[in-house]
Amino acid sequence: MWYISGIDRSKNTHQENNYDAFAIDVTLTRFSHEGKKQYELFSPRLNHYKKNNETYATSPRLYLYTPEQESWLITAQYALAFQGRKTISFVENVNVSGSGTNSHKNTQLLTEKMTYIPEKNSAETAESVTIVQPGSIIHAVGMGVNFSTGKINLLSKINGAYHPNEA
Repeated sequence: MWYISGIDRSKNTHQENNYDAFAIDVTLTRFSHEGKKQYELFSPRLNHYKKNNETYATSPRLYLYTPEQESWLITAQYALAFQGRKTISFVENVNVSGSGTNSHKNTQLLTEKMTYIPEKNSAETAESVTIVQPGSIIHAVGMGVNFSTGKINLLSKINGAYHPNEA
C-alpha cells in the first residue's frame, strides 16, 4: 500500500503566523514496548498547525533504529508530520544513509520526497531515487524501503553501474 501525500511546493501554506504551537531545538525520542530506541528526531524548529493537524520541521534529522540497534539517518530541508506522527514526509534534498556494522552501513539513498511510516519502520517514494554504495550507483523511479530488514524495493526505470575497483 502506498501513501504519497501531495505537497504543492509552489504554495507556502506554512506561514509564520498560522501555527498554534512551536518548539525550538527539539529532540524527540520514541521507545518500543521493550524499552529499545525506535527513533530520534532532531530539528531546530517545529511548528504545529491545528487546522490540518500537521507539524512542520525545519532541517530534520531522523535516526531510525532496528531491533539490533543498527541505525539509518534521514535528513531533508524540511518535513511534515501528518495526523500526529502517522506519516512523516521528508521534502527537498532527502538523504538517507545507513550506519552501523551490517551491509547497509555504506548505503546512501537520495531523492526529493519520501514518506516515512513509523508504525511499519518503512518509507516510500514515487520520485526519482539514486542509491550509492561503494563501487555502485543505481538510478530508479519509485522505491520502498524497510528499515528493519534493510530491504530496498525499486519500482521502475532501474539503471545501474558497478565499478569493482571502487568497492
